[in-house]
Amino acid sequence: MSRIIAVGGKGGVGKTLIVSLLTKILQKEYDLLSIDADPALGITYAIGASPEMTIWDIREALKEGPGRQEMLSGDRDVPLKDVIRDRALINMEGFDFLVMGRSEGPGCFCGINDLLRYAIDSLARSYEIVLVDCEAGIEQVNRRVLRNTDTLVLVTDPTVRGVQTVCRLEQIAREYSADSGAFRTGLLFNRVYDESVLDNLKKEVDIDIWGYLPDDPVIKEFDLQGRSLLEFPESSPLYQTLMSVVSRLMGYEKENKE
Repeated sequence: MSRIIAVGGKGGVGKTLIVSLLTKILQKEYDLLSIDADPALGITYAIGASPEMTIWDIREALKEGPGRQEMLSGDRDVPLKDVIRDRALINMEGFDFLVMGRSEGPGCFCGINDLLRYAIDSLARSYEIVLVDCEAGIEQVNRRVLRNTDTLVLVTDPTVRGVQTVCRLEQIAREYSADSGAFRTGLLFNRVYDESVLDNLKKEVDIDIWGYLPDDPVIKEFDLQGRSLLEFPESSPLYQTLMSVVSRLMGYEKENKE
């Protein structure tokens, strides 16, 4: 049975960086589908992917008009999941990648999020792990795009506003999980230069803390050079810390496999 892992938090906390590195780690041992569900296309750029078509493109083409016939190759009975798999899925080295694309208009995400939810639910069974880089904030949780998620990883920087956001996300997710089964939630503090400064912030959260990720100067070098984070050095302290997080997150599954 596949696992759906969603990564959320407020904007600017390094969520895309973490999802990119988790993709690099998980694809080595699992059949992985990584999804960029952020209209800003953060992870798409971060890993150097070049989508020819996104979920938004499919939705636009499937509206009544000449694009619909072309998209379905003249056959209106083609399952939508097959259209998504054939047209939008990118085969990267070691994993598959799917991009949500932009919103339908200023502030409007309703229809595209509905199609994203369908894509996640219909494609998940073909993979061991589905990893989703969520848009910043609570919209996709509110709209239950991630209704079948079994693991929610929340990311915050060491700030009050970041902690407030993840607490709100966790609260809403718990409310919506009543009829969809229990799930695990873990919190990652990112850009931590001194764990002692987190003492007061940790008192504000009732979420299991899964790790403290150090600020890493290598990130700035990659950003300046435009290098793919899939090439990030495995010897870096940040990468090694994330490895320990993954061991905690996935360790029991590895034991079951063996």
